[in-house]
Amino acid sequence: MKFNTIIFAVIILSLLGWKAYSAGYIGDGNPGTHQINVQQAKDLIENGSDVQILDVRTEGEWRSGVVENSFLINLYDQEFQKKVQELNKEKPVVIICRSGNRSNQAMRAMSQMGFKELYNVRGGVNSWNRAGYELKP
Repeated sequence: MKFNTIIFAVIILSLLGWKAYSAGYIGDGNPGTHQINVQQAKDLIENGSDVQILDVRTEGEWRSGVVENSFLINLYDQEFQKKVQELNKEKPVVIICRSGNRSNQAMRAMSQMGFKELYNVRGGVNSWNRAGYELKP
């Protein structure tokens, strides 16, 4: 019985590790991609004059509050790639969503499109709120 529990635990941990790896949270990322927390994002936004802030949430989520100076391109918009191509690929892009999952997907896609410096905000707007940082209406 104890052996079965150990085997079960190893399988579960392996699956969780694979999910984290495939989502890009662990392991080597694409060159120029970075996972950052909300404090690092806030510092980068406040100290980086050329930083572009991309919010990849839906319009409904966007209406609940946004990081100042961010712009919306919904990850699930059929023209997401076309709209993102209008951004400057040479300037850093901080990408945020509700929880960090969609922004991570967007970061990986944008890396493949040739963007040089991308930052995924882990925890997204949810963590931004918990940290007490301001969202604009």
